[in-house]
Amino acid sequence: MKVVLNDFAALPRSIHQQARVALQTLFKEPLTSFPAGSTAELKDVTMHLPVLSRDFTDFSCSKDHVLNAGEAIQKKRYLPPGFLHFPIGYSGRTSSIIVSGTPFVRPKGQFRDAQGSIKYGPTEQLDYELELACIIGKPTKLGETVTSKDADDHIFGYVLMNDWSGRDIQGLEMTPLGPLNGKSFATSMSPWIITLDALQASAIVGHPRELEVASYLVDPNPINSYDIALQADLIISGTSTTICKSNLNAMYWTFRDLVVHQSSNGCCLNTGDILGTGTISGSTDESHGCLLELTKGGQDSFEIGDGKSRVYIEDGDEIRISALASNGDQKYLGESRVQEILVGSLVPFTIASVTVVARFFTRVFLTRNWGTDDSWIAVAWMFETILIVLNCLLTRYGAGRHQDIITEEQYQKTLLLGFFTRLVYPLVLGITKIAICALFLRIFRSNKRGRYAVYGFMAFVGSYTTSVMFTSIFQCRPISKAWQVQSLGQCSNYLITLWVTAICNILCDVVLLLFIIPHIMSLKIDRGQKAALLAIVSLALLVIVAAIVRLARVTQFNSSSDQAWDGSDITTWSAVESSVGLICACAPPLKPLYRFLSCRTPSAVSGHSDVNNTRTHPYYNQHPVDNLRRTERRGIYKTHEFATDIESTTDLVATMPVPQSYAMSLTTVRAKFTCADPAIP
Repeated sequence: MKVVLNDFAALPRSIHQQARVALQTLFKEPLTSFPAGSTAELKDVTMHLPVLSRDFTDFSCSKDHVLNAGEAIQKKRYLPPGFLHFPIGYSGRTSSIIVSGTPFVRPKGQFRDAQGSIKYGPTEQLDYELELACIIGKPTKLGETVTSKDADDHIFGYVLMNDWSGRDIQGLEMTPLGPLNGKSFATSMSPWIITLDALQASAIVGHPRELEVASYLVDPNPINSYDIALQADLIISGTSTTICKSNLNAMYWTFRDLVVHQSSNGCCLNTGDILGTGTISGSTDESHGCLLELTKGGQDSFEIGDGKSRVYIEDGDEIRISALASNGDQKYLGESRVQEILVGSLVPFTIASVTVVARFFTRVFLTRNWGTDDSWIAVAWMFETILIVLNCLLTRYGAGRHQDIITEEQYQKTLLLGFFTRLVYPLVLGITKIAICALFLRIFRSNKRGRYAVYGFMAFVGSYTTSVMFTSIFQCRPISKAWQVQSLGQCSNYLITLWVTAICNILCDVVLLLFIIPHIMSLKIDRGQKAALLAIVSLALLVIVAAIVRLARVTQFNSSSDQAWDGSDITTWSAVESSVGLICACAPPLKPLYRFLSCRTPSAVSGHSDVNNTRTHPYYNQHPVDNLRRTERRGIYKTHEFATDIESTTDLVATMPVPQSYAMSLTTVRAKFTCADPAIP
């Protein structure tokens, strides 16, 4: 039996996934159902290193750590010349990698004492480093490089790591070749490897780049980091003191970057290789991932309880590092609403887009009567596309994540994108309602009362949409205060704007229903046609439901201290409401397309090849015909009847007796079908 996982790690990721599912299925059963002797208490088990590692590279991925360490050592905050261009790192020793819980002897080395003299002895500045590391699974050949797109395929999983450091020894040997004895004496690693699939629910957008990077470091997938809360505790005689709380999203460079850069010169990757992140620190005192930062190079001490303090680690002390794919409230895996926002935005938008394209096809190729309402729909669709793009961008910068785990820069971009969504959202709804009104202006062509009512409704929609737009723009003074929360200025209560917007939208939809339904009932058309029109109009109820659900989330959002998380509902339901509105607006003109697609060959033609045969539409004997237009296109023989009173002929068509001049053509194309298009606008 293999004692390390190297052979398994080298297998394709699909095999890892299958094994994971099999284990999950197995452990759904209670442990009591397992065979005797197949389980053991964890306290009775001695853990060992999960893989055999031949190479170990420790990078420095945290910008805050580099700045803090520079300030602690050289009294100035600066970044090495290459830091913003590529992940910097050094090659470590694999011979001193030990499994978590293994004690080690305080290392010896040369360092300067308090008087500045160089002496040899046990380090007086023993420090820990809060790190994660990835384990290489799929190897590469010498000279082969890895792209960002394929980097995940080479990562078997992740481990916790503590790269112990003797700061005094390290300080003397750093120039010019970097650390050696100050860091090569012990590196602790957790025995458990967490696979990429286990962390999928916690994947987030990584730290934004401050400078343009080389093309090989450009990651096409922005979801390239993880929301993992990290904590370090100092344990003294059984008493624990938390000395650091940080998060993996503080890293400037991602694990994909480490894999890509390590192989960029053709260096081969071996199964079991370890690539460490370096110390993961944040910008606050409590998020410093090592004592060098926390004590400012040994100048300060920190309290550990009972009136005691520490500067560096003393003999007998323990460091416990823990990690949770979580938010700051210690909620476990799955605390992400990014997928909810994306699905809630893209699925309705896709359906709406198909409906819009179908409407345009109908108007351009079938009925050939493009109108003002179609132009309004095109404009509404354009703004809906912008709204969905903004929603997707929001998820890149923190929407759907907890606010306390996104950076201030990401949150500011979220606020900026949210500002634009508040402008586009009412535009989509308002223009869609105007498009619906333009459609009914065509239907009520000879009904003055109906047309005046439609014009009045359009004026109301235009007025309230414009008001909401201006209110959203000038909610803050200066306007930039809406997304630059730290700047001087003031903002009005946005809750009022949200409520007014939601109520106006719901009111408009209700009024539209109450206004349209009586006029449909007054139309002189067949009862079945009235029922069809009423069914189409009633789709607006879906829009009303979406608006009500969105309104129910508004109050919670305004009083929330976690708006990046709680705003997900508003973002999602805004997209649903606007997309469903477009679907409702595009549904009425699609009947000709449905007729076109539902025709059959040759059963749709009631008759035969007899040139004297007369085909008569059921409405033909009931309505006079003012104009008859015959077209033969793509093998389809069509006749359209248009009466003088549009109200009485909303769906009126007739197939006239076939003239002799068309007899031969009909006989020739007997196998083709005849399809009558309705005259509805």
